[in-house]
Amino acid sequence: MAARVLLESKDFITNGSLQVSLDGLLDLLFKAILHPSVDICGIALEAFSAVAPSNNEISTRLLPYLQGKAIIPVHLRNDAQGYEDFVDFRDQFLREALVACYTGCSEFYVQSCGAAVEEFCQATVTPHLPHQLEAALFCLVAISDKAKIAADKNSLHYHLEKVVTALHGNSFTTTSNPLVMAQMCSFIEGYARCLSRCQQSLVFDMASELALTSFNMSVIEYNKSSPVHASCGPSPLSEASNALQKLLSSAPSRFSVPTAMSALECAWKMPYHGKEINIEDREMLCSGLCVVVASLPSDQWGTALYQLTQPILSCLIVAAKEADTQINERASMLQRMSNEILLLAAVMRYFVRTQVPSRFDLLSDLLQKFWQVLTYIGTTYSSEEVCDTTFNCKDICTPSALIVFFCFLNMQVVADAMGQLLKDSLSLYRSNNDVSLLQEICSLARTVATKNLASLPTFLSFVRNVIEIHGPSAEIRKDADDQSLIIRRIIQQLVVVSYESVMSFSETREQSTSSSPQDYGPAPDIMSPMFDTLSTCATQCPIFLLSVARDGQQVGELVVSSVQASPGMLKAAEVEVLSSTINFLTILISKLNAAQLDYLEAGERNILAPILDKINQIIRTDVMSSSVSAICGMSPQTVLAPLADLLKTILQSSRWEDVEDHLTSALTPYQFKLGDECRSVLLEVFKRCAEGNYTSSKFTDLICDVWEMHQTDDTDAAAGGQVVHDFTTKYGSTK
Repeated sequence: MAARVLLESKDFITNGSLQVSLDGLLDLLFKAILHPSVDICGIALEAFSAVAPSNNEISTRLLPYLQGKAIIPVHLRNDAQGYEDFVDFRDQFLREALVACYTGCSEFYVQSCGAAVEEFCQATVTPHLPHQLEAALFCLVAISDKAKIAADKNSLHYHLEKVVTALHGNSFTTTSNPLVMAQMCSFIEGYARCLSRCQQSLVFDMASELALTSFNMSVIEYNKSSPVHASCGPSPLSEASNALQKLLSSAPSRFSVPTAMSALECAWKMPYHGKEINIEDREMLCSGLCVVVASLPSDQWGTALYQLTQPILSCLIVAAKEADTQINERASMLQRMSNEILLLAAVMRYFVRTQVPSRFDLLSDLLQKFWQVLTYIGTTYSSEEVCDTTFNCKDICTPSALIVFFCFLNMQVVADAMGQLLKDSLSLYRSNNDVSLLQEICSLARTVATKNLASLPTFLSFVRNVIEIHGPSAEIRKDADDQSLIIRRIIQQLVVVSYESVMSFSETREQSTSSSPQDYGPAPDIMSPMFDTLSTCATQCPIFLLSVARDGQQVGELVVSSVQASPGMLKAAEVEVLSSTINFLTILISKLNAAQLDYLEAGERNILAPILDKINQIIRTDVMSSSVSAICGMSPQTVLAPLADLLKTILQSSRWEDVEDHLTSALTPYQFKLGDECRSVLLEVFKRCAEGNYTSSKFTDLICDVWEMHQTDDTDAAAGGQVVHDFTTKYGSTK
C-alpha cells in the first residue's frame, strides 16, 4: 500500500505541488528495503526506482539503504543457492534502483561510493570488510553505462582517480578476496575508456597493473583448485580477461612500450607453460592483444603478429605429436588443438574486420605457416577411405584442402574449430581477380559433404559465408564478366552439393531410424541451416538462385523443389525449422518481386520466367494454405510475427483474384473454428491487404488474435461469443 501511494504521488513529487509530508511513508519504505524478504524489498525498490530520478532529496536519502542492501548477507556467503538467488536479485532489482538513485543525485552518488571504496581499502581487514568493499564497487559498476555519458566528465574522472589509487594502494590486502577481485575487474572494465582519459596518466597504468595482476593471480589460484573459481561466485579470471581486453582496446598505444608488452606476453604465454585458462578468456585476451598489434607502426606488424601466433603454432605441433604417441590422452590433445585453432581464428577475424588491405598479405603468409601442421592434423585423423582413394595427402597444403580434411574429421570438436578459422579467413579473398581458393574448394566440395554427413552444419555455415561475400558477383546480369561467370559456377556447385548432401542425410536418417530407431541418436538440425543457406542466396543473388539445378535436372529444379517442400516444413514442430522456412519464403518472394528479368538476355529471360511463374503458383496455393493452417492455432506462438510477415508479403505480391479461392478453401469450418462472421472479416482483411489498403502493424495483431482464439478447447462457444464479437468489431471493414 505504501509503495502504491508513493507511485501515485510521483507526478506531484516531480512538479513540486505535493502539499503534505511523505517522511512517514518514506521511512516505512526505507525499512522495507532492509527487510530480508526479497519480495518485500522488491516492492519498495520498484516504487523508489520510479520516483528517485526526479527528486534529489529522496535519492540522497535512499543511497545509504541501497549501499547496505548491496552487501552479501552473512548467512548466504556459504550457501551456494542462496548466494545465487541474492546475486540475481541484486543484478535485476537493486541495479535498477541504483541507476535511478544515481540519476537523482549523480555527484553525491559517485562521491559517496568512491569514499566508501577509499575507506574500505585503508581499513584493517576483518571478515566483513571484503564484502563491504565488494558492495561499494558493485554500486559503481551498476551505474557505469550511465555515468560514462554524463555531462560532467571532469568530476567523474576525479572520483575515478581516487578510487583506482585507493585500490592500487591496497596492494591486494583486501582485493585478493576472489569476490572483490572479480568486482574490481568489472569496475575497471566498465570505466576503462574513462580511465584512459583521466588527467593523471598514472591512473590508467595503475588500473592496468591491477587487471594484469588479477589475471596472473587468478591463473595461479585456478591451477591450485582454489575456491576462487567456485561455482557460487564470479570468475576473477574471466573478469580480469574482460578488463584487460577493454583496457587494451581503449588505449592500445599505452601497451606498446617494452615493459607493458613484456607483461602482456607473460600473460599470453601462461597456458603454454602448464597454466589452465578457459578458451573464452584466452580469446578475450587475444582480441585485446590484436588491438595493440594493430596500433603499432606498419613496419612492426609482421614481427608482432609472428610473436603473437608463434606459441599457437608451436602448441599445435606438440599437441599433434602427443596425440599420436599418447593414445589415452588423445581426447584432451584434440581439445587443445581445437582451442589453438580457435585462437588463430580470433586473430584472423579481428584483422579481417579492420578492412586494411595491406594487412591481408600478412594474414595470408600467416596462414601459409600453419598449413603444414593443420594439414597433418587433418590427414592423421581423417577417414582412411578418403586419404587412400580421393587424393594424395602429401601434395595438399592449401586452404581448400584444410576445409576438406576437417569436414572429414571424426573428431567434431576440431572440425568445428577449423570451420570457424576458415570462415574468419575467407574474407581475405574478396577480389574477383583471385578466385583460386573458391575453385579449389568447389573441386573437392562433393567429397567433403558426402563423406561425413555429421559435419554438414559446419559446411553449410561455410557455404553461407562464401555466398555472403561473393554472391553479388554470381548474380545473372547482361554485363557479367569472365570472373563473375567463374564465381557463379563455383557458388552453383556449392549450393548443389549442399542440397544433395542434405537430401542424402535425410534419406540416411530415415533408413537408420526405421531399421534401428533405438540405436540412432537425435538428428542434428539440417533443414534449418539449409533453408538459411537458401535465404542467403536469395538475398545476394535471387535471379541466379532461379537457375540452379542438379546435373540432369531442369533449370530451377533446386529452388522449385525447396519451395514445394516448404508447406510441409510450415507444419514442423521445431521452432528453428519453422523460422528458417518462413524467413526463406519471405525473402524469396520479396527479392523475386523486385527482380528485373527484363534486363536479361532474351534467352535467359525465356528460361527463367516460367520458373518464376511456377514458384508464384506454389506460394499462392500450397504455401498460402499451410500458412493459414498455421495461424489457426497450429504453429508455436513465437513464430506468429514472422508468419504474419510471410502472409502479408504473399498477399501484397498477389492479385486478389489469384488467391481468393485458395484462401476461401483453406478457411474451412474444420480448420477455422471461429464461425462465418469472423471468417468473412478475415477474408475482407486479406483482400484489403492484397489491394494495399491495410496497415502492417494491425495485420500482425489480427494474426495473433486469430491464433489466440483458437487456443480455447471450446471453439464452438468462442464462435458465437463475446471474443469473436470484439474481433469483428476491431477488424471489420470500417476499421
